[in-house]
Amino acid sequence: MNRQSAGLTVALLFLWIAVRAAGSSPSSSESPDAGVSEPADLAVCEKNSDCIVVPYSHCCGSTRRAINRRYEAEYSKHKEWQSFNDPKQCALMGACLDDKHINKARCLNNRCEFIHLGAHKNMPTK
Repeated sequence: MNRQSAGLTVALLFLWIAVRAAGSSPSSSESPDAGVSEPADLAVCEKNSDCIVVPYSHCCGSTRRAINRRYEAEYSKHKEWQSFNDPKQCALMGACLDDKHINKARCLNNRCEFIHLGAHKNMPTK
């Protein structure tokens, strides 16, 4: 598995965990101004410039997360969104890829994701 597909796999895993923890799919009708009720909403994007990398603490060892920049202030207010440490879920997953070198994100399929080294050559211009 190459780094780009591994990154997508990790991003999809985070989405699955967030949706499962919430007990339902995120609401797409909620206005960003009304606040963010579901952590999964944080990564929704339309273009690359929507996405940023923020600090995160995951039981698999991940230290960063890609979110939509319009939710940066909201994310900072919610410490519970800045970490994941469910013992049952963590026991099922292995170690995440080292993400300490990642400092950029992009919008792919309307989800913010990390830009891994070498991925910039194939980065969509959306």
